[in-house]
Amino acid sequence: MVNIGWGLGNGGIRVSGIKGRIVIRYRDDGTPPWAPFAFMTLTTEADTKQIDLPPGDELGPLIAQAMRDTVIDFAEAVRGGRPPAAPGAAALRTLEIAIGAYGSAAIGTTVALPLRTDGPLHQHGVVGLAELNVPADSSVRQRGLFGLAPVGS
Repeated sequence: MVNIGWGLGNGGIRVSGIKGRIVIRYRDDGTPPWAPFAFMTLTTEADTKQIDLPPGDELGPLIAQAMRDTVIDFAEAVRGGRPPAAPGAAALRTLEIAIGAYGSAAIGTTVALPLRTDGPLHQHGVVGLAELNVPADSSVRQRGLFGLAPVGS
């Protein structure tokens, strides 16, 4: 289960599975970009660890460094003939989950995963929402998100 809170008010990220849980919190229970990262708690069968952001660091530069490290690892994997630490199949699955969540929020029903390869969400990402039957009362449509126009505008 993945639960992500974003916007004004209490938020954070919580991912739970059969072997553990990770919880990411932001300062003053806020959410980014309004509140900076505070700490992460990782719980496994063995123990629970809290990982704090080093004093003076902000999350943005740490994410940038992690992305650089991922690209470096990929290049070294290609040169060394080994699988990369972050395989493309895992990235595709993560992307499908995110796009499926947006689609589900827009249409108000469950979106099956993996996404149908001939479907608009798989072929066009969130832009494909325009090809779905997004109800007029959908909060995604009412807010004009992802290029969806509110009904009557």
